[in-house]
Amino acid sequence: MAQTKTKDVRVRTDKNQLFLDFYYRDVRCREYLAVKNDTKGRNYAERQAKLIEKELLNETFEYAEWFPLSKKCIRFGSKVKLHLTFDQVASEWKSIAERSLKVGEMKAGTYKKYMSDLKQLLPRF
Repeated sequence: MAQTKTKDVRVRTDKNQLFLDFYYRDVRCREYLAVKNDTKGRNYAERQAKLIEKELLNETFEYAEWFPLSKKCIRFGSKVKLHLTFDQVASEWKSIAERSLKVGEMKAGTYKKYMSDLKQLLPRF
């Protein structure tokens, strides 16, 4: 579904908390991030904003994938994920690691090590 509003995702602060401010399906969305409002947190927020913006432009953005506990998931027809299995969490984490690798936030060697560790953990759970 095409969005008619701007695809810009802005990082903003409110009471020293970082949040992303953007439009999705013509609805203004503001989602708080669980990071500190410091240099490291702002850099993280900016990277997340760019990734979401890219998905919005490509029309591949899934609200529940980015903000699974948000009340807006229901509004957009996404199911809120409250009870996740280890496999589901691992799969979501793997997607995040892949995105981090693509944007240069994670080194290839680190990614390879994480995937090796994950491969060892999955059969145990």
